[in-house]
Amino acid sequence: MEELNFLKRYKGPSDHWIGLRRESSHHIWKWTDNMEYNNMLAIRGGGECAFLNDNGVNSGRIYMNRKWICSKPNNYVYSCQLCPHWDTT
Repeated sequence: MEELNFLKRYKGPSDHWIGLRRESSHHIWKWTDNMEYNNMLAIRGGGECAFLNDNGVNSGRIYMNRKWICSKPNNYVYSCQLCPHWDTT
């Protein structure tokens, strides 16, 4: 929880992808290294990718243009290149 508060304080006004994803709302959340998420915090929304905003952790569609909290893993860049709305910069 301490890390989440730190990130929320210093992330600025933008929402940031945090590296959690799932195949659909019926699947479990996984990190980019394929480790299962421990559900320490509830993730709101019905999207496939989790992001941090001022209210906590939410989920959205992968084509939404958001910043990354650290760096983009190659497997995210590869899978998201198929979507014409994805910003890979």
